[in-house]
Amino acid sequence: MSERCCDTLPPMIGSWRSPVAARRTAPLAARGSAPVAAGRSAPVAARRSAIATVLACACLAALAGPAGAAALSKESIATFQAQLGGGQVHAVVFHEKVHKMHVALNDGRKFTILYGQSEQQRLFTEIQAKGVSVKIAKPKPAKKKTTVHHKLRYIAGGIVIVVIVVVVAVLLIDRRRKRRELGGAEPMPRPQ
Repeated sequence: MSERCCDTLPPMIGSWRSPVAARRTAPLAARGSAPVAAGRSAPVAARRSAIATVLACACLAALAGPAGAAALSKESIATFQAQLGGGQVHAVVFHEKVHKMHVALNDGRKFTILYGQSEQQRLFTEIQAKGVSVKIAKPKPAKKKTTVHHKLRYIAGGIVIVVIVVVVAVLLIDRRRKRRELGGAEPMPRPQ
């Protein structure tokens, strides 16, 4: 009786695998290399260790947080005035439109303070009296809305032209096919 390739394979549950796939997924111990953890095949073990490494890197990146995009914490005006009196404030930027100010302390911390419209002038004079750098942020100019009306016309015109070319090509091909069917029903014999 001849020995087939599937007779040499170990019994498998599920489906038949080729001898190449069986060698590829055989444990390293069976191939004469270093043993693999608890009967796992080498590619599966390598894949799992790669996935574990990627997940560990992703967790570390998530724990580290964004590199410089930390949100400013909010504080009250009373806390700010205490820090201003203690000489801890380095710089202040007023945003008049939204009635808030960004404060930078000498130790590098930054935070935001919301204030009422009537308090702006009083806060501004207090900060200047302490000799702290004060700036008033200029609102960014609104972007000009560019019209895309003419661009849309060109795009629509191009689409219409492409559709017309496709329809004409289909009609010509169909016409040629019908001519061949009507004119030459019998294939011509080949010369021998």
